[in-house]
Amino acid sequence: AGILPLVASNTDVSVKLISYSSDTGEMNINVQAGSFSAIDALRQSIAGQGYSAELLTANANTGRLKISKPAQ
Repeated sequence: AGILPLVASNTDVSVKLISYSSDTGEMNINVQAGSFSAIDALRQSIAGQGYSAELLTANANTGRLKISKPAQ
């Protein structure tokens, strides 16, 4: 399973922007949610799938996640 199905199935969070760099293999996702905890729950569910998921910026209802596959 990939990252996007996790994001799409989370009804508490809406995606505002997705960017991907093939050079670094990193994806940045800007999201909006009703609460910070919904954004952090998304980060935790992505990390639970074996990805590195870092919350770069966040406030009460918006956030930016940096996601990458851990080095093998």
